[in-house]
Amino acid sequence: MNIDGKALAKATKEKIAAEVPGYVAKYGRAPHLAVILVGEDPASQTYVRSKGKDAEQCGFKSTTIRMPEETTEQELLDTIASLNDDDTVDGVLVQLPVPKHINEHRVIEAIAAEKDVDGFHPANVAGLWQKRPHVAPCTPKGVMKMLDDKGVQLEGKNAVVIGRSNIVGLPMAKMLLDR
Repeated sequence: MNIDGKALAKATKEKIAAEVPGYVAKYGRAPHLAVILVGEDPASQTYVRSKGKDAEQCGFKSTTIRMPEETTEQELLDTIASLNDDDTVDGVLVQLPVPKHINEHRVIEAIAAEKDVDGFHPANVAGLWQKRPHVAPCTPKGVMKMLDDKGVQLEGKNAVVIGRSNIVGLPMAKMLLDR
C-alpha cells in the first residue's frame, strides 16, 4: 500500500483553510502561530520557513521570531512568557535544537501546555500516556492520520517502531498501542 502524504497534507490544509473563516467570525481574528528560532541552523531555518508557509496557506497569521545564537536562556524564556500571555497567539513553537547553552527542558516547560503545538510540554506528554486531553506530537499524529485516511485497522496487528525518541518513537509506539 502506498500512502501519498503530500496529497493528504494538501487536502488537510484545504480543509483547515475552509474552517478558518468560522474561527474569524467567532473570535474576530485568524489563528496565530508564533515560531521562535534561536541561531542559524540551516535545517531549522528550512523547517521554520516551511511551517510559516503552511500556516499562511491555512489562513493563519504566522510570526517568526529570530533570535541570535548568543541569546541567553532567560531572554528566550522571557520571549516565551510574553507569547504565553498574548491572547492573540494561539500556538507557540520553539524550533529545536536550541543552542547548547540553553536548557531545552526548561524551554519546553516554559511554553503554556495549551499553546504547545509540538506536544512536548510535560502536561501534554502525561495526557498522551494517561489517555487524557492533550496536544499530540506532530509527526506521530500525522502518521496516525495517514493510516486513518487509508482505513488501516490496527487492532490486533503487530507494529514495529524504530527509534525511541521523546519526539517521535515513544509517542508513536503509544499511539499505536492505544489502537
